[in-house]
Amino acid sequence: MLRWIFVLAMVMYGFSHLPFVFGQPFIASALADVGLGDETPLVSGAVSAVMMWMSFFASLYAIRLRGRLGLTGILLLAFGMQIGLIAVLTLTQSWIAIAVLFLRIVPDALSHPFKMGRIQPLLRDEVRATYVSMQNLAGKLAFAVSLFVAAGAASNVAEMPYADIRAILGWYVAAGAMIWTGLALTARRAGVDPAPPPPRT
Repeated sequence: MLRWIFVLAMVMYGFSHLPFVFGQPFIASALADVGLGDETPLVSGAVSAVMMWMSFFASLYAIRLRGRLGLTGILLLAFGMQIGLIAVLTLTQSWIAIAVLFLRIVPDALSHPFKMGRIQPLLRDEVRATYVSMQNLAGKLAFAVSLFVAAGAASNVAEMPYADIRAILGWYVAAGAMIWTGLALTARRAGVDPAPPPPRT
């Protein structure tokens, strides 16, 4: 179960930061279409603020949603939302992309507290911080390597054209879908959902 959550946290780190890396070109393109390209920094800040508020409101309903879907369900939902967000960015660079970016941190609000709550009782105090640190380090390294590979696939050393961004994000979506499927197929065997308490006699 700890390995399953380790892999999930590692890939979710990368997918959480993909919109941050590629988001501003989408915002700039959408604003340029309506003659507001110079307002990109201001709008980017506003989008970040809305992201935080959307995450806050999602956290208010997270416990109720976890009760309905179970731990595996809400974790896979959160990862699936990240993949879906990248898929939308792959399909369009219009103002719709800006609206979708509002949801960037929602998957973190729906998953991070429950991941920590699941692993905390299973790890001794002296190894808990090490486990979480290694989890974060692995996520950063995997994401950095993927960006290095993606940069090598770009056709221009200056501003990356949308065609390149679209192709790169398409590969991320395909990889994410395969990882999501693997996690879904192995979740029960990994014992992600805690066993129900024995019935009272």
